[in-house]
Amino acid sequence: MQHISVGSSFSASASSLRRTYTLALTGVLIAMQLALSSVAVYVTADMRITFGFLTIAATATLFGPVVAGVHGALADILACFLFPAGAYFPGYTLTALLVGLLYGLFFYRREVRLWHVLVAQLVVDLLCHVLLNTLWRSMTGGSAMMALLPVRLLKNALCYPVNCALLYFLHRLLRRLPASLKR
Repeated sequence: MQHISVGSSFSASASSLRRTYTLALTGVLIAMQLALSSVAVYVTADMRITFGFLTIAATATLFGPVVAGVHGALADILACFLFPAGAYFPGYTLTALLVGLLYGLFFYRREVRLWHVLVAQLVVDLLCHVLLNTLWRSMTGGSAMMALLPVRLLKNALCYPVNCALLYFLHRLLRRLPASLKR
């Protein structure tokens, strides 16, 4: 696989939204994300670990940042209505969109190596899960952001090696897909 620029990555990904194959497979991956995200391991009453992120990473790898961003946003909105855990807040949808964009920038049309996975997950964890989601949680829950930050950092630090290992093995599996499935 060749490396492509950010601009052409967005362009190629956006143009793939016109294909039925892309829409159908992304829909299946969104459904899988909803199923995987509904099965959670609770670390504390407010802290859970899910594996739905693997489907958005797969979408990002196969179809790029634009499709993965749409995947993230749609999955978040659908999850809010199918499994309500409180009022809808658009900040979380923005974060989910950003996760897809970031994974797409790191994984789309690349021979994904371990360092790609390590850096991508670090950026997603720090920017999206620690910074933005902590901000949204403080805005919606009334807690001070600085009070939430240490717990969120610890949770993401503990999950980081597991998430990286899962992402790396996902990419090893995706490499084995026939070229006709990676359109």
